[in-house]
Amino acid sequence: MATTFFLNAALLPLFFLLLLGVFFLFSLIFHRRFRAESGLLGKMSTHIFQKKKWLWRLFFLFFAFFFLCFSLLRPQWGEKENRVEYAGIDLVFTLDVSRSMNALDLSTSRERIDRLAFAKEMIKNFVQKNPDNRYGLVLFAGEAFVSVPLTLDHNAFLTFLDGTSSRDVGEQGTDISESLAASVDRFSQKDEDRGRAIVLISDGGEDAPEDLPAFAHLAEKEGVTIFSIGIGSTEGAHIPEGQSVFGDVIWKTHEGKRVITKLNEAPLQELAHATNGQYFHATSASDLRYISEEISTLQKGVLTKKGKRGKEDRYQIFLLFSFLSFLSFLLYSEYRGRRASFFPSS
Repeated sequence: MATTFFLNAALLPLFFLLLLGVFFLFSLIFHRRFRAESGLLGKMSTHIFQKKKWLWRLFFLFFAFFFLCFSLLRPQWGEKENRVEYAGIDLVFTLDVSRSMNALDLSTSRERIDRLAFAKEMIKNFVQKNPDNRYGLVLFAGEAFVSVPLTLDHNAFLTFLDGTSSRDVGEQGTDISESLAASVDRFSQKDEDRGRAIVLISDGGEDAPEDLPAFAHLAEKEGVTIFSIGIGSTEGAHIPEGQSVFGDVIWKTHEGKRVITKLNEAPLQELAHATNGQYFHATSASDLRYISEEISTLQKGVLTKKGKRGKEDRYQIFLLFSFLSFLSFLLYSEYRGRRASFFPSS
C-alpha cells in the first residue's frame, strides 16, 4: 500500500539532509566525549565497555530524532471515510419547465433573462445560503419526473439544476397535480422526525387543479409544508422558440399572432390557501429569502453526509517510536547504577 505525506514531497530530500547533519553533529560530540574520557581509563576492558555504551546511546538518540522528524511529515496510508452531521430539513423544489418559462420578461442587473433561468438562479442562491438541508428536484410541464432525489450532495444537485431546460419534458402544459404527487413521493416514511417542505415555482398555467382538496389532505397527512412561487410578469411576454438562419428570434405564434404568456397567480394562490402554505411573486433572484424564516421554524433532524475518502494519518506510530527511543537513551545512561552525561561539561 502506497505511503503519502501530508507535507510536500519536495521536502523529503531536505529532511534526509537534515538527518545526516544531525548524525554528523552527534558523531562529533560522541568522538569528543569519548576521547576526553578514554585518557582517564586505566583498563582496556573498561575502555571497550565505555565505547559500546556511548555508541548505543548515540544510536537511541539519533533514532528518537529521526522518528520525531518523520512524524512531522505526517505519513499517511490506508483510506478513511469522513462523516459530517447536519441539522436540517428535507426540501423538494418543484420546477415548471413548460415552454412558457422561456418568456423573456425578467432581468438581472446585467441582462434580460427568461423565467426558467431566473428560477434556476433563485434556487441556486437559496441552496448555497442554506447548506444544512437535503434537497430534491422535480421537473414538470404536462407531466412530471424526478430529476434529483433528496440528497446532501449539493454540488450534484446544482449540476443537474444548471442543465435543466424546457426540453426535459416532452409533453407540454402545466400539470400542478402530477408535480405535487411526484414531490410528495420523495419523502420517506422513516424520516418523519425531520421537517418537510415543497417549493413549487411556476408561471401558473391555466387553472387550479381540481383535486386541490385531496392534495391539501395528503400534504397535511405527510406533514409537508407547501410554498408556491410565481415567476414572470402579469403584463406578459412573447415566447421565443428559436432563431432563424439569419440570427433573428422566432416567436411562438397562434393563428398568425404572437402568443403572449402572463403570470397566472390564481392557481398558485389557491394552492397556498388550500394547503395552509404561502404564496409570493418573485421579482429578484434572492426572493426565496422570504421563506427562509418559515423554513427555519420546521423541525430539524440530524443528517449524516459521507465526506471525501482520504488517507489515514499514521504519524502517531512514529511519535511512539520516537518516545521509546528517547526513553531508551535516558534509561541506558543509568546502566550499572551511574547516570552519565552525554554532552561534555565545560
